[in-house]
Amino acid sequence: MPLRFWREQGCAVVSFEGTYEPQAGLGAIEEALDAEPEPALGLLLDLTDSESFRGRSTDGLRVVAQFLSTRRDRFGSRLATVGGSDLAYGLLRMGTVFAADKGIESAVFRTRAEALAWLQARGGNQPPA
Repeated sequence: MPLRFWREQGCAVVSFEGTYEPQAGLGAIEEALDAEPEPALGLLLDLTDSESFRGRSTDGLRVVAQFLSTRRDRFGSRLATVGGSDLAYGLLRMGTVFAADKGIESAVFRTRAEALAWLQARGGNQPPA
């Protein structure tokens, strides 16, 4: 299954694997943010095993940043991304600039554990207001 989501330590986590259409990725994020009635402490997008992400354009990254900006209240405007390859990591670093322009604090990591720790440190124990 290429797209999965769940809550972990109060954060919405979306895992992208293999190939999928961009709209399916946005749909998975939407479902993850709406899966629980309370807002998440943060949003973690794990693209470690995504083949589709490697072919994304900068315009595609801007679309995702715009999409997330309209849902900031659902994840406290805190976004952690995980990229396994150097290419994915670099693209995600570029995405942090687009996210910042939309008022989203974001960071890129090599492991899911590091990303969750960062979100936890930023979010504390209380869901965002």
